[in-house]
Amino acid sequence: MLTRQNVHAAVPTWRYLYNTSLPAFLPPSLTWLRKYHGVEYYLFFTAPDDPRHTPQTRELARFVRAAWARFIRDPVGGPGWPGAGVGAGGVVDNVAVLGDAGEKKGMGATVVSVATPDARCAMFQGVLDGIAG
Repeated sequence: MLTRQNVHAAVPTWRYLYNTSLPAFLPPSLTWLRKYHGVEYYLFFTAPDDPRHTPQTRELARFVRAAWARFIRDPVGGPGWPGAGVGAGGVVDNVAVLGDAGEKKGMGATVVSVATPDARCAMFQGVLDGIAG
């Protein structure tokens, strides 16, 4: 919903879903957390050559840092994957999955249909509708 409002207001918008666990960065008592909100911050605040990284997460850290740097240098150009926009059928809402996308173990961005990640968040739709008014 927020993406559609941004697109109609001509605000450049990009979405991502971070989907990789970093258990080696957590204390042993918390490794059950797996993929949680904010886990991707380890990619920014640890060096990519940190020995706790796997080859996959090391490359993902490099990719994400470069994407954010691109976005900071050129917020209108975006982070390096297609943003949301208006297409022939209405709003085109691309979402980049950073990390694992289905069976694909990613080290970058895999652009998917908005239906894929949004289906996981359907239980929050009432809250989002309430916020949007």
